[in-house]
Amino acid sequence: MKSKELITNNIVLLLNEISKIPEKTLLDKILTYCEKNDFDPQEIGDILEESDQFKLMLHSELENNHVFSKTGPSVIEVDEW
Repeated sequence: MKSKELITNNIVLLLNEISKIPEKTLLDKILTYCEKNDFDPQEIGDILEESDQFKLMLHSELENNHVFSKTGPSVIEVDEW
């Protein structure tokens, strides 16, 4: 299990670990990650809300699931690690 301090100091590590979870949605990935690693979802959410990269990932998922309408080609690009 990774320490909360390590996760807080390395948001890229956290996003990579969450991305490895084989769930369909970002929310499900986060919840499964928290369950597997015995983290409080609220604490992980508080860490993620500081990340612009996470916000882009979330916005992209919302667009892809038609929560936000696309008005043309997506202008949001998520960095690949």
